[in-house]
Amino acid sequence: MKVVLVFPHITKLDELSDWWYPTASKRKEKRKVVIPLGMLYLCSSIQANHESVFIDNSVHMLSDDQLADWCLKHEPDVVGFGGTCIELPQASSVAGKIKSKSPKILTVYGGPNATARPEKHVNYFDYVFRGMAEKTFNEFLCCIEQKKPVYGISGLCSKEFPNIAPPSFFQNLDDLPLPDRTKVDLNQYKRKASHCSFPADAVIASRGCPYNCRFCSSKYIWCQKYFVRSVESVIEEILYMKETYGTRTIHFREDNFTVNPKRLLQFCSALKDLNVDWLCQSRVGSLNEKTIRIMKESGCKYISCGFESINDSTLRYMRKGQTADQVIQTINTFEKVGIAYTGAFMVATPNEGKEEIINTLKFVNKVSQFKHSKIPNTAVRFLGIPISEMYNEILRDGLVEFDWQDGELLFPGTYQLSSKEVDTIIQDFKENTSLMSRYYNARTRFRKRIAVRTYRVYDALRRWTSIS
Repeated sequence: MKVVLVFPHITKLDELSDWWYPTASKRKEKRKVVIPLGMLYLCSSIQANHESVFIDNSVHMLSDDQLADWCLKHEPDVVGFGGTCIELPQASSVAGKIKSKSPKILTVYGGPNATARPEKHVNYFDYVFRGMAEKTFNEFLCCIEQKKPVYGISGLCSKEFPNIAPPSFFQNLDDLPLPDRTKVDLNQYKRKASHCSFPADAVIASRGCPYNCRFCSSKYIWCQKYFVRSVESVIEEILYMKETYGTRTIHFREDNFTVNPKRLLQFCSALKDLNVDWLCQSRVGSLNEKTIRIMKESGCKYISCGFESINDSTLRYMRKGQTADQVIQTINTFEKVGIAYTGAFMVATPNEGKEEIINTLKFVNKVSQFKHSKIPNTAVRFLGIPISEMYNEILRDGLVEFDWQDGELLFPGTYQLSSKEVDTIIQDFKENTSLMSRYYNARTRFRKRIAVRTYRVYDALRRWTSIS
């Protein structure tokens, strides 16, 4: 069969300019294109039985009409879309245009967003895949080609089926072929990573997350399951990347690279021998000074942590499984070891008032100035992501003040503050911080001038005394 696979471009974000997203000009400046490895895994998984064409529209940025025409030009039997909630508007729009021009073409949708809310997405696509789709998508295509019924394929949802299927998972990720990077031109991507050697490329060593955070949709997408590739399999892919693409830095693009301490140490030992830089994401509780030093010695240049908050009340509310003291201790350890780090802090979760918001903003502004810190000097606003516990809570309790794209993102107030009041608190803090920063900078410049002049007077007296 002929299959077109599409990773859409982010669209309709100007609707968020008053709520969350930066203006179009700033968005263009900060735009970072990340290779869509999930779609390239699909390409590899079906290539033995089917012909596939892939377009990453985050690179090409075709309009909806242009992208639909591009797909139709290849005369496909099936068009598959991936992406997250912010790519959904283009995916659903293009799927509709394709169906209106060529009704026989089947449209399918997969990925984390499809897994989270299939009951919505079956209204825009013929079929929706939940969970890992590499094997099930291939099975689906074979059934379509052989004109066999597709009902009962694991994770497959449709308006025709009476029940929403549970996500499809398989245990051994080593069985999957490597993502087909020949489908893209790596030179079209920003293969850069902070503090790391160029070029940098992404590798996925695990999928899922075993934790239970209330603000995150991961436990609904992955059912709190955690799947890993063997260390040997990942190292084999890295060697291939080095030889084929000249890769010098590996970005482990996954939620929790450091979950298993024993496996992490095995990786560190193997990566040290490969002489590559690497970076990863981690939880605070997975790290201590000894572990961080071993990671650094093996080539780790940069660690990203989900700090989330400096308020114990908020961390408990989130069910994050860490304390403010642990956050502080981890940051201090990063500084002591001397490794670059970053991490997210959020404010205005439903439980928070002005005191909690200011507390986090003060802390973030302080640690953003530390020597090895790459933490932004402000925190992000909490927003509801489908379909986390807190997403359902803000819907249930009427806290939503702006609903983007029928529940794709929810922008709430808190139990104590409206969204506008939160914005005012954040803006006032920024303005006061800016004034204080200008004051301290001016004071520092004045002290330097006084110091220079004092030295000049002292130096002149010293030389006059020596001549005398």
